[in-house]
Amino acid sequence: MVVFWSLVACMLLIALLVIVRHLVVTRQIGQVSAESSILAIFKQRLRELEQEQNAGLISTEQLQTVKLDMEKTLLDEVNVPAGESVTQSLRIPPDWKTAGLVLILIPVLAIGLYFQLGQPGIIDALRLSSVHGAADGQEQLATIEAMVDKLAARLQNSPDDVEGWMMLARSYKALGRFADAVTAYEHLYALTGDEPGVLLQYADAIAMANGNQMSGKPAELVQKALALSPDNTMGLWLAGMAASEQGDNNAALEYWQRLLPQIQDDAESYQEVTRLIQGAQKDLGMTVSDAGMPVATAAPAAATAPTVATGDKGIRVKVALAAELADQASPEDALFVFARATNGPPMPLAAARKQVKDLPLDIVLNDAMAMMPTLKISSYDSVQINARVSKSGTPTESSGDLVAVAVPARPGQEQTVELVIKSVVP
Repeated sequence: MVVFWSLVACMLLIALLVIVRHLVVTRQIGQVSAESSILAIFKQRLRELEQEQNAGLISTEQLQTVKLDMEKTLLDEVNVPAGESVTQSLRIPPDWKTAGLVLILIPVLAIGLYFQLGQPGIIDALRLSSVHGAADGQEQLATIEAMVDKLAARLQNSPDDVEGWMMLARSYKALGRFADAVTAYEHLYALTGDEPGVLLQYADAIAMANGNQMSGKPAELVQKALALSPDNTMGLWLAGMAASEQGDNNAALEYWQRLLPQIQDDAESYQEVTRLIQGAQKDLGMTVSDAGMPVATAAPAAATAPTVATGDKGIRVKVALAAELADQASPEDALFVFARATNGPPMPLAAARKQVKDLPLDIVLNDAMAMMPTLKISSYDSVQINARVSKSGTPTESSGDLVAVAVPARPGQEQTVELVIKSVVP
């Protein structure tokens, strides 16, 4: 802004110098030679005499006599030595009053019209836009965290706002602030009671806060949710994970096999559960089919995994880690895959949290992964898809993280977005 007003001042100064200079300096508006002046007078007088003669005021003889006298006088007066010239100038004195008015009125009118008709705030707006356009992921996520903190502050005065606490808990979880998410879900649980969805999200948050450990309270909450909703997909998933963690592969296999038929339309989840089932069956010494069911009992319809579909507005994404960075990532490092609006809020429209050991990863980003109900991937025509390996375990970008180059995409497109994580955040 200082630069802008400095330029304005310079331009005004130049304009004033050009105008005022002509008002305060003595001006010579004409320089006529003496010969030219005398000839002009002679011609003028001659025309007057001819008019008098035509009017009968003088005779023709009188006209000729006066004309001869004038010609002699003209010859004497224009007889200037060669190389010399006699000139006459007309000078106008300085006009200090007008100059003073100009010095006052022009700046006042120019600046006044700018504030009246212009856009004084556009300089700051453009500067902020430039800053935001150049901001990295860390700055964007800092903005998101500020929004979440503002929501948390508001909810302190609205302790019974179930939807608000649900949004806060999900936001904390998406940001990797698992301890805060646990606190929010605990408050939400006190409001809703034994509601399966809340119980399972609460259990998942506790597990994430404990390093993905399902034993203890998370497993208890999952069992309570399954008692209320036996076919809950998230409940079956988490129950299988808890059983597998305890080494009970038979129980894990039972939970995941109950889950598999319910997720045939979700190709990414179907493939993941199939992989888990196959792993459990191998640990039990069982022969498995491609669908993850024992060969002897495999259902014909489940013999082949479904084709990955994006849904109406989803985007299929394939993520891989460059070979040269393999030694810089641990299998347990957090992996975030997310979509942001090309022109819109910095909050991710869809996000998924995985681990490096899941790479290469085939995933579909869709509305089910929205961080906020009002910000969905299907609401935007153009998005940026990216992936990052977080060394700290949080979505906030930090030095040492491994990142891919963002790829533009359109929700619902058939083409798969391919991301390769091949850069290190300095």
